[in-house]
Amino acid sequence: MNQLCRAAALLAGAAVAVPTFAAEPRDLGHDNAEVGFQVTWLGLFKARGGFADYAGSFLFDPGEWSRSRVEFVARTDSVDVGDPHLNAQLRSPDYFDARRFSTLHFRSTALERTGPDTGRLYGDMTLRGVTRPVTLSFELRRSGDRERAEVLAVTSFKRSDFGMDHAVPLVSDRVQVELRVEDVPLR
Repeated sequence: MNQLCRAAALLAGAAVAVPTFAAEPRDLGHDNAEVGFQVTWLGLFKARGGFADYAGSFLFDPGEWSRSRVEFVARTDSVDVGDPHLNAQLRSPDYFDARRFSTLHFRSTALERTGPDTGRLYGDMTLRGVTRPVTLSFELRRSGDRERAEVLAVTSFKRSDFGMDHAVPLVSDRVQVELRVEDVPLR
């Protein structure tokens, strides 16, 4: 009879056990993520660029957004706007000063959910040795089967806040940044 009670207790325990989602960090790279930026030039033209050398990690917990984390590092000497002359100028002390400050770094501090598929991603960005808080709008773009999504995080900042004030206002002080992460599991 004792064995029967133990077996019944084990079966009852198995029946009420609920599987939980264990969010795991994912590496960010060219196969699943993209980072880009945009400035205006002479107030008329949009100049877009990105970084060829970047890496990071992304942990998204769809059940508890506040547990989510993002960390991203880009090599400033890999900035690319599609023109070798402009790339060299952006790597110079007038802009990124890539010899002295080799990386741009972002580390999230919190993800606040504001809607079913939207939120605010808070974090600290370090550029040219200056660290400042930034807030990114955060959006899940769900796939048709609702099992996976693309994450889009967008922000803008004043480059002069990071010591990059060369050619303002010919080149806009405000820089728009966009981070996309593809194929994010939602289960």
